[in-house]
Amino acid sequence: MRLKGRTALVTGGNRGIGIEVCRQLGLEGARILLGSRDPAKGESSADRLRADGIEIRMVQIDMSDPQSVLLFTERLAEHVDILVNNAAVLDRGHLYALDEEQLHYTIRTNLLGPVLLAKHLARRMEEHRWGRIVNVTSGMGSMSRGLGSDSVAYRLSKLALNGFTVCLAEAVRGSGVLVNSVDPGWVRTEMGGSMAHKTPQEGAKGIVWAVLLPDPGPTGCFFRDGKKVNW
Repeated sequence: MRLKGRTALVTGGNRGIGIEVCRQLGLEGARILLGSRDPAKGESSADRLRADGIEIRMVQIDMSDPQSVLLFTERLAEHVDILVNNAAVLDRGHLYALDEEQLHYTIRTNLLGPVLLAKHLARRMEEHRWGRIVNVTSGMGSMSRGLGSDSVAYRLSKLALNGFTVCLAEAVRGSGVLVNSVDPGWVRTEMGGSMAHKTPQEGAKGIVWAVLLPDPGPTGCFFRDGKKVNW
């Protein structure tokens, strides 16, 4: 129960890696705010976790809509100690098949929403002198691994999200707030597909590990399976 007394917000928490992150953080004692664009799906997932004895509340937030994100932060009454920016979308196909609408939608969901949400919550965390922000990223947005010509909007959004991790970590350095990017790997989810190497439980483990980092811990870093990797 290392997170007893803490409140964690997990975006895209109604399925895949997100619901498993909610489960693992809840079993560590955290009170969970399960972020979901679809309230019905979010509440259904929350009910499943309540059956495991996890304290959880579904909150509606559409990460693709900046106004939804800003309205959510204005209405949020609870203090959030932990933010896991997990919600994301993946465009498929070659660069030449990418259209403007898909590009804008992907960037709004994977980058703009997380930036606005983290910026707001980080200020509150600074005031309390403790916080953890984990931006769920991907090796597909890693310069060291090489950028391909497929799923370009997704790659660019995650590349930029990694950059934001460094910027935010510098902004809050020394305040007790740790900000890191985590690549969960290739996970068997709706996004990852059935051929992926990892289970959602395995993918979530590295994210939860970053939440559980002790004080003072690494910040502004990129991790995979609890190990630091190159951007």
